[in-house]
Amino acid sequence: MPIIRRFAIALLGLTSTWAACAALASVASATFGPPPVNVVTTTMPTGDPVARVDVQDDNGDITFVPGSPGSVTRTAAWNVVEPSYSQSLSDGTLTIRAQCPYGVPNNQCSTSLLITVPAAADIQATTLNGSIAATGFQSSTISASSTNGDVSIALDTPPTNLSMSTINGDINGTVPAGTYALTASTINGRVAVSGIEPDPAASAVISAQDVNGDVTLQGEPAALPSGSGALPQRARPQPPAKATAAFHRLNRVCHRVGSSSPFSRSKRCPIGGHRSARRRVAAGVHSGKASHTLLDRSTAR
Repeated sequence: MPIIRRFAIALLGLTSTWAACAALASVASATFGPPPVNVVTTTMPTGDPVARVDVQDDNGDITFVPGSPGSVTRTAAWNVVEPSYSQSLSDGTLTIRAQCPYGVPNNQCSTSLLITVPAAADIQATTLNGSIAATGFQSSTISASSTNGDVSIALDTPPTNLSMSTINGDINGTVPAGTYALTASTINGRVAVSGIEPDPAASAVISAQDVNGDVTLQGEPAALPSGSGALPQRARPQPPAKATAAFHRLNRVCHRVGSSSPFSRSKRCPIGGHRSARRRVAAGVHSGKASHTLLDRSTAR
């Protein structure tokens, strides 16, 4: 009986010790473990009118959307201390500042912004860690700069000055096709330009500066008035019947002059057979000339 009693006491003591350790571990985890992440999303009106936007955000994405009424949707996330935020409108300029507190250990902090403003508003945006995007705007001046993040700007009308820069990320810019004073460079990446005719004397200026990432700039045909129903001249496909007739006319000329004539040697005659040449003509390529101009430059350093 004494042996059984001593065994029961020992077992009870072991159980109590295990329970105490478990409780201590639970308290330690609640006290010293990672706190829950706080995520708060709020939307505030910008007020009217907004002619210019000036945004500085140290950690977070910045996205611009054209529309009305103007608003700013802010998504703040933090572990320990909430990021600061201020927003004001004065003389048509919407000023936004978002910043995470410095020197706070284990504070996972960010502020992402979704900003709705008129399509004609000028934009100046800076972020350290995050991407910047704006699509469908008709701004005269846009400046977008990031340190670690992509920069993507798409405009419906030619800008007076478009400046895009990042250190670690890609740059993508889309503007109406035309002539621009163009500066585009990257150190570790590729530069590709299409539909844009560089001219240092042009009044419209585009600058795209990157260090580690690709730079892609594209000029697209200007949007047509609503309800016009017509395609832009450079984008209008050639009807198949006309393409076939053009091929036959050219083929008859090539047969008459012979393969040794200067006309044939100039490579204006179809090469690759009747069916292959017809496909090329139907695609808009005829007599060695493309239906549109493509300027493509690539660098890799």
